[in-house]
Order: sequence, then structure tokens, then C-alpha cells
Amino acid sequence: VGAVVCEIRLGAENGCHVVTAFNRQIKEIHTEGYPEAYASYHTECWKIQAFHKYDVLNISLVDIDIEESVDCMKDRVVIYDGPDSESPVLYDFCGLLDHSGILQSTGAYMFITFMSDSDGSGRGFSIQYQSHETGLQRYSSSKTRNNILIVLISFASFSVVMGLCMACMETQEEKNEEKKKEIGA
Repeated sequence: VGAVVCEIRLGAENGCHVVTAFNRQIKEIHTEGYPEAYASYHTECWKIQAFHKYDVLNISLVDIDIEESVDCMKDRVVIYDGPDSESPVLYDFCGLLDHSGILQSTGAYMFITFMSDSDGSGRGFSIQYQSHETGLQRYSSSKTRNNILIVLISFASFSVVMGLCMACMETQEEKNEEKKKEIGA
């Protein structure tokens, strides 16, 4: 079966761009107008999702040129490890990126926000993204899952049987001790 390689743009979700990554095709997102200067008072957000729920996303920071400020209080890009801005922060940056970097999600989603204020600006950013298989459950058939379930049930049953055997042995030892006491008395 050939691999499907494409990108679906699902439109806006709460005003954000929503994109889906299939397999390992590299796609790019960037601030509006990139590589030209971004606008003042500009806000954008992107929700990136892997097509398969067990895949993870890799983001490559290609170019970032955002007005630098203390604690990034003016302009900034924030990348979250999850589907929205309530997710843990993976990366919070402003300034000029002097090297490329790669970030990986722990699940099938990443969320990116960009905000600018009234003064100063830069080119914005260019970020590449792609999904990768984790190997978890994606290719396991129902036969494989059933075999694993049988093994787990077998171990549980074995534990119960061993527990009963141990209890019987302790009871038998107690009876033997009682008989020894009766005979010795």
C-alpha cells in the first residue's frame, strides 16, 4: 500500500490555522508576510496535528527574527506541546535565532502562537513540521492484541493459583505442627 503524503488545511478553529501532517512529508508554516516584516498588533496561531493519533510531531526552527525584549513581553512566538495554549510550553522565544533547532511533541498535537505589539518588527518566523510514527499500537492487529491479552490473563491466573497453593501449604504445615504437638504431649 502506497503512503499517502499530503496536507489538509481544515480552516480556522477559534481563529487559528489548523493543519494536519501525514506521514513524513515536510511542510512549512510562517508568519503572514514572511520573509518581509510582520505587521504591528498582529496575532496568529496554528494547531498542527498528526494524522494518526499515535504519531508525534517534529518542528524544525528554520528562521526566527522577532523583536527582542526582556522576557519577550513585546513580540514572541510560543510553541506548546499539545492542542492548545493550555498545554505545556516547549519553546518561548523572541529575538534573532542564530541556529536551527528541532522540537518534538509528546503526542499528536502542537500549538503555536505569535503576537506582536506596536513598535519594531522583524521578518517573523519560518517553521517546518512533519509527523513521525512512534510504533505504538499503529500496526498491531486484533490478533496481536488478543495474544497479549491472553498472556496477561495467564500471568494473572498463575499468580492466583500460586497464591492458593501457598495458602494450602501453610495450612498443611499448621496441621502437621498440631499433630506433632498432640503426639509429643
